[in-house]
Amino acid sequence: MSTDPDSEDDNYGGIYHPVRGRIHPRPIARWPANSATNDVDPGTQSPRPNERALHHPAIASGEDDIHAHRLRGLLTTNPREATRCPWTQPNASSYRIIILGDPDAKIDFTNIDDLAEFLVETINHPELSENRTLNFVSDRKSYNEIAGLLETHSGRPVERHLLPVELMHRVWKNRDNIPEELRGRSVFPEDFWILVKGMQGSGRLWRPPGEVHNDLFPRVKPRTFEEYLSEMFGA
Repeated sequence: MSTDPDSEDDNYGGIYHPVRGRIHPRPIARWPANSATNDVDPGTQSPRPNERALHHPAIASGEDDIHAHRLRGLLTTNPREATRCPWTQPNASSYRIIILGDPDAKIDFTNIDDLAEFLVETINHPELSENRTLNFVSDRKSYNEIAGLLETHSGRPVERHLLPVELMHRVWKNRDNIPEELRGRSVFPEDFWILVKGMQGSGRLWRPPGEVHNDLFPRVKPRTFEEYLSEMFGA
């Protein structure tokens, strides 16, 4: 596993897929979340969830099956994340979106409610989801586009707080490089969410059409940013 944020390793630091889960009841019973199935890279101590489970003899033989659900991007509707997701705060008088790198870089976002509905469908239809790695995307937007939508629907000023993508590299090498203004602003560790922001601003947190499985369960209707903000602000 690479320790370089520019690496093409798809499991770098465990952050490309913040949501990775096993849904099938038998693997859950056999392989609890705190078991050795959740591997750790010896060099970085970064978790590699499900790697051993995916290669377990029961999976290889077909005795058991496993469902891995991956999310590349950002859950858009967590109200606890006022810094990372300021659009979740309907009563704010103004907004500040922190952007590392290119504000026009496209990013995959997932609404928490959409993801929940998608997971339920995978359980209801194991014939479609078992032994597959699935991805669900609610919308693909840049931070500039999100800022514009937020201004339109909230009627309030939105600041685009631009930071160089190099900050990601500096923080990853040394946590002491985290700017004071960004400390204590998230339920996640600062180096984690700064890394996510940097990957987004580098144009790397989106998936090609063949790796998005929204059409697998047509009953799940993705909520776009436009729809989400319209509902929130009553437009």
